[in-house]
Amino acid sequence: KLEEMSAMALVDPTAGSNPIDLNQSDFLKLYKDSFKGIL
Repeated sequence: KLEEMSAMALVDPTAGSNPIDLNQSDFLKLYKDSFKGIL
């Protein structure tokens, strides 16, 4: 599911307003770290 969410986050219309550019692997790392409590 995290991989699917990462792909969806990349094409989300609001992704362009992120303060830094993120790719799909960046989103995946963000989700995995958040799930583990690493913020």
